[in-house]
Amino acid sequence: MKSIVSASIGLLIASAAAAPSQLRHSKRQIGAAGVGPVCTLTAAPTAAEVLAALQTWNTDVTSVNTFLDGVLTDSAAGLVGTGSLTATALNFAMDEPTELNILACIPGQSQTYQNAATGAAAGFMIDVLMPLMDISVNGASSAEVIGDAGIINAFRCCTLAAESGCALGRCCRS
Repeated sequence: MKSIVSASIGLLIASAAAAPSQLRHSKRQIGAAGVGPVCTLTAAPTAAEVLAALQTWNTDVTSVNTFLDGVLTDSAAGLVGTGSLTATALNFAMDEPTELNILACIPGQSQTYQNAATGAAAGFMIDVLMPLMDISVNGASSAEVIGDAGIINAFRCCTLAAESGCALGRCCRS
């Protein structure tokens, strides 16, 4: 995922540089497929807002990936409850849609870009947040943890990477 962010920074900042407005939340537009918000801001983000969103999103993605890399070897005690590793990963994951919404508001993006944004919005709750919540409650069950990690990885790596046209070496592993 880090390579996706690195490769996109220049393009996204350049696209946003022409957008001279402040972020204001209120308007909701529906994606081309009719599913999920593509952009919920009333104005395009500035270059500084895009850079901040990319940096924060990269931190969110890296934090959740770090959790997923160790989830199968972490103890159940470290996975369950409000102060757990899962709760920390969930906090980062819950911020991802906020940052992706800002990036989805950059004008002039390709249909592939918009499809990826729509796909992220449409599946994020079911394929990332709910499995993390399940691990937080059922972390003592290795079958639950394996299944939930697989759902998250499939969505984050395979679905989103495929929709955005990216090929990742770490794709589709649980």
